[in-house]
Amino acid sequence: MHDAIVGIPESFDDCSPDSPRGSGHQGNGSLAHPMNCKRHPLPVTVPRTPACDLRNVEGYDRRSHSTCRLEGAKHNMPSVALTDEFWAACRDRVLVRPVCGDCGTNFFTPQWCCPTCHSESWTYVPSNGLGTVYSFTVVHRAPTEDFATPYVLAVVQMDEGWNLMTRIVGDRDGNADDGGADATTTDYIGRRVEVAFTVDPRDESRLLPTFTLRREP
Repeated sequence: MHDAIVGIPESFDDCSPDSPRGSGHQGNGSLAHPMNCKRHPLPVTVPRTPACDLRNVEGYDRRSHSTCRLEGAKHNMPSVALTDEFWAACRDRVLVRPVCGDCGTNFFTPQWCCPTCHSESWTYVPSNGLGTVYSFTVVHRAPTEDFATPYVLAVVQMDEGWNLMTRIVGDRDGNADDGGADATTTDYIGRRVEVAFTVDPRDESRLLPTFTLRREP
């Protein structure tokens, strides 16, 4: 078991550069003090939390449950990746988001606990798929060559009160698809949008939640 450093001496003023151990000894009050100086004890240490006892189980994913804080602690989340349910819903063309079971907060991206009350009791709940563009930019140089440019990258404020970074892929009729000729001239801020799903160019088995401009009646 390894130890974790949680404290160091506050001062090394009485140390001299010719301490019996450690070349490059700083001295003179510097906190860049070698840990092997005989004039001072090693920093205070505490044992690390024991490794998870499921780590050798086939298919184990260290991100699949809450941190084990005590030896023998029970795992209170299922042994699946945190976002598996989200991507499974996308395959069915359903947009979901985490909703806290204790305080009701809608949040995104998925995380182990609610960002408002820190409860770990949350579930994925379907969204109505409607929102408003909060901000956007036109990308002319994609992070990978898989994405055709230009395309519109936007932050959408969903009607349920959570935000999603996504791509705007045009209106319901397919105009300005993937940015298109109008991408650099259209002002998207404040526009109403609705979810659509497009194939991930990096993985054809995955659908990405993207958005189209919604034509209000």
